[in-house]
Amino acid sequence: MKNEKSENILNKKEENMSYYVPKKNEFQIDAQKENMWNNSKGLVEKITREGWQKYICGLGELAKRLFEEKKKNEILCMDEGLSSVGDEVTGCVGSAGSGILLTKSTGEYLTEEELANYYLGIGLDKIDSFSAHANCGAAKKRFGGTQEESDQKAKKFLQTVAETVNKTFRYHKELTRPEEFHIAVVGYYIGTEDFNLKELVGKNKLPEGFRISRRYFDKLSGKADAKLAVEIALNHGFCNKFSKENPFVLVAVADPDNAEFSLEKMKEELEEVVKKFSDKVRVDGFTAPSKK
Repeated sequence: MKNEKSENILNKKEENMSYYVPKKNEFQIDAQKENMWNNSKGLVEKITREGWQKYICGLGELAKRLFEEKKKNEILCMDEGLSSVGDEVTGCVGSAGSGILLTKSTGEYLTEEELANYYLGIGLDKIDSFSAHANCGAAKKRFGGTQEESDQKAKKFLQTVAETVNKTFRYHKELTRPEEFHIAVVGYYIGTEDFNLKELVGKNKLPEGFRISRRYFDKLSGKADAKLAVEIALNHGFCNKFSKENPFVLVAVADPDNAEFSLEKMKEELEEVVKKFSDKVRVDGFTAPSKK
């Protein structure tokens, strides 16, 4: 005699295998977070002891690959779970939600057309594609509702932006971080035209961090992204693990060939951001190798 309940469960399993994937419990999440924190903390401590400038210079040819010019770029979210995006020809320009949190002087968010026009103004000839991703905090902040609903609205919004300027669109379903929490221990505040994180994060030469492409956005937008990065790290990341002894670090990546993005100016902007937080956050930075 068939067990009707069991048969229904089997049918459900065939329809949706994810129905049977067990979610991590709090103990598993805490253990994973502890392990990832210890690994990241050790690398940041090593770099801090040596000094960011000396450390980067010590990487030699490997560091130069961080700043190699790419033939094209993808507009993507600053989320550290996308640090592996990019390849030999494609670089990345990062902003919260791929720019969906950019605002007008009135404080209103840009529309699809306005965001498209904004990107036209920053040199779209080098931009090949736009993207959105699953589990996006910026999408939730702008559109509200459930995470799934806000992700879908962000996806549709950025697809429209891409179509408006005749560019391709990508949707990143999977991230290189756990779904349950953020693992960024730094926020890279980037004043150089190129910064190819994939080259060194995957090799454990640089810590996981938010990618804030200050070079392509105005100071107000850059600082807003830096502030959001800190808030995410302290509230949805390693949280109370950050302390005066082991702070979240906003790292200025300065351009030696452009005075507007000098180390002094970049760090000055970031110091304005950290005033709003406790000593769990500090500013550091380095100057990239000159391309002249």
